[in-house]
Amino acid sequence: MLHHSDPRTGTLESDKAREPEIENSVRRGTWETVLEEEIPKDANMITRSFVVTIKDMETEKSTFKARFVAHDNRDSDKDQLFHDSTTVRQSCVRLLFAMVAIMGFVVWTEDISQAY
Repeated sequence: MLHHSDPRTGTLESDKAREPEIENSVRRGTWETVLEEEIPKDANMITRSFVVTIKDMETEKSTFKARFVAHDNRDSDKDQLFHDSTTVRQSCVRLLFAMVAIMGFVVWTEDISQAY
């Protein structure tokens, strides 16, 4: 991840990496632009930014990748949200794959890009 003060964040390559992220968000209806005067005075505004990384940095195939992220850690209403979601433990994943191997099952995975 590039720090915002890294000079590579202001390059044409870095800017071009943001374009597909914006286009996909608009196409999916993830957000919409509103005028500042349309925002209620008591609105809970969540800030956002781009996270820019360089994939395969040490190779000739290095490319910029950008993600648009919301700073929900700064959400003033987050104490009212559900926080009990669990994460799969590594030991559970190992047990699952051991059972799959023993029973001869087939495991399928799916990568969901830009899941919101």
